[in-house]
Amino acid sequence: MSTTTTSPAPTTLRHVSDLRGIPPNIVRELEFLRSFCYKLLDRINAIPPSVTTTTTTAASAPSITVISRLLTASTTISDPGGDIAAGVEIEYQLTQDSTGGRVVSWSSTFKGVDALTVGRTAGRMSVIRFRKLTSTRIVRLFAVSDIII
Repeated sequence: MSTTTTSPAPTTLRHVSDLRGIPPNIVRELEFLRSFCYKLLDRINAIPPSVTTTTTTAASAPSITVISRLLTASTTISDPGGDIAAGVEIEYQLTQDSTGGRVVSWSSTFKGVDALTVGRTAGRMSVIRFRKLTSTRIVRLFAVSDIII
């Protein structure tokens, strides 16, 4: 009775004892890559560890002003004026009363919204967030309508 054992497949070129059968141009490429990797490792190991540290400060999150309103009648939302500085985000949380169907219109300072931005389902909330860029330009960042509360 004879037993045969198979050796595991070589994992690297270094472990390959016989390169016969591999085209010569491939063998040259493999040898070049292997020598390049060893040179690269030598350079990495020669770099002394750094003792200096740098600290980066993350930009602070923009401040947010939240304005909540219960809509009991159709309304026009006007520019908040000088009360809110440029760069500040403004979030409107507008909730329809039990009747619903209240239409919201926006002053011309608000960009990217219209009367359809706010949902009209009774008892549901719409959240619309803006960023005030200048005293005459407030742009919509996002809007979510008909949130069940």
